[in-house]
Amino acid sequence: MASVHNFCHLCEEEDVSNVAVVWCADCENFLCKDCEKHHGRSKASKDHQTISQDEYKKLPSFIVGIKNRCEKHDQKYVFYCKFHGDPCCVRCITDNHKDCRDLDSLVEVLRDIKTSAKVSNLDKELDILLENFDTVVKYLNSRIATIKKNKTESLREIRNLRALINKHLDEIEKKIVDDLSEEFKKIKLTSDNLSSEIEDKKKVNNKVITKTIEVADVCYGIDSNGDTLVVKLIGSRKKLLTLDLEGSILSEIRVPGEFTFRIALHKDNIVVTDWKANLISCYTNNGVLVWTYKHEDIREPFGITVDKNGFIYVACKGNDKIVVLSEDGKTSKTILSKVDGIVNPLAINIDKTSSTLLVTNASNGKAYLFDI
Repeated sequence: MASVHNFCHLCEEEDVSNVAVVWCADCENFLCKDCEKHHGRSKASKDHQTISQDEYKKLPSFIVGIKNRCEKHDQKYVFYCKFHGDPCCVRCITDNHKDCRDLDSLVEVLRDIKTSAKVSNLDKELDILLENFDTVVKYLNSRIATIKKNKTESLREIRNLRALINKHLDEIEKKIVDDLSEEFKKIKLTSDNLSSEIEDKKKVNNKVITKTIEVADVCYGIDSNGDTLVVKLIGSRKKLLTLDLEGSILSEIRVPGEFTFRIALHKDNIVVTDWKANLISCYTNNGVLVWTYKHEDIREPFGITVDKNGFIYVACKGNDKIVVLSEDGKTSKTILSKVDGIVNPLAINIDKTSSTLLVTNASNGKAYLFDI
């Protein structure tokens, strides 16, 4: 296709650039306004057909590509060789078609084509095709109008749906905010209560020692049920002392074994760990043996505690386990091990109100809280 601005070919031969206004198909030249006037007056070119540059730009590329001059000899086509089906200039006949017999004048051939029945039929078919194109265009315009209408209706429905969604989201937001506000009030109340309890605990921690009870030997294990105090002595006097809260001795119990260090009090019974013998023993407060228990999961038992239901929790240093025994000392189960952070456990205690278990490790100095 032509460029945005085509320039007059005749002026360019004089090294002058003037914008062309028409195209001459016979000369195959663009012509400026002045050259077009001379071209139209000249006897040789006054019958040439010209089209404006805008019309030329609309021509299909295959039409623009058609030439009426021989590219090889730069002469105008004047004959048509029926044998080869080629247009020919004078020099083409001499060079390539001197033996061809079916050479006709190109002007006569074109005149016959224009007046032929096929061309007439083609014109009619083109008219019919044009009518069909008009019908298609009208249909497409109708479809476009329908689509625009549907688009408008769809946009209105979308806006209505958006309004409903926004309303629903606003309701959800309000409910969430209300729920969060209510939950915040509950959490704040709980937090205030905990803060109050912590302050009470601080006051307890700040209290001074009110009473000291002297015992005859090294005190190693101790437990209390609120009324009675049980103390495990080691050294020269390996025994259990039962005392009241004033420090008066209620009973003395001798417990066999060299390594009975830790004790736990439950109801009227005292449970003792024997670290060396891998043994758990239960005595009455009068020293009567109730039961003993050994198991392969209990190795080097040390710390011991009892919950409100009578279950006995034992810290086993030898195999990094926390084992729980039934109240009657007949069954046991491992509930915590090394995967839970238990490494060389030493001390153990349980909160009888919340069932929270506290375990301390001897090897790394860490303490853990577990919900049981």
